[in-house]
Amino acid sequence: MSNVHQQSKKLVDTIEQPEKLTDQQVQLAKNFAQARIQEGFSIGSWCSDVGISTKTWYGWKEDADFMDYLNQVQDSMLPEDAVQAYENIKKKVIQLASKQGTTSIKEVQLFNEMFPAVVESDRRKQLEELGLNADGKEKGKERTPSVEERKANLLGKLMSGKEDK
Repeated sequence: MSNVHQQSKKLVDTIEQPEKLTDQQVQLAKNFAQARIQEGFSIGSWCSDVGISTKTWYGWKEDADFMDYLNQVQDSMLPEDAVQAYENIKKKVIQLASKQGTTSIKEVQLFNEMFPAVVESDRRKQLEELGLNADGKEKGKERTPSVEERKANLLGKLMSGKEDK
């Protein structure tokens, strides 16, 4: 077993497992995170390989505790050199965006295709820093208020003289 793999396993073992998850869910979260790093990964083939239906997998992904655990496991398994390379690519994208006449960003696209787990991890972290869930909605809000509800809320604030913050 490689040193990097041993370090990843140690990190994964330190992640607190939510009590409501089954042993199967915990094991498959670890298996999924490891498989996701490999080339040629697809959810359908992975589900088939581990003997669960895609419906079951996507059902588990609706569970916030499961997703939180899965995300922690995936993040702990990301190769540090891939994370550092991604940070370097982000810097390069910013540099490219500020230069005029730059038309090719193939290396950025290639990296995003080769390391989707690193890209997804960064996306989740950025959303979390903004207080948003994976769907880009404010955490803790079950649903987006309707137009009528927002209108009534704004009118109520206007009538009471309060400003919207």
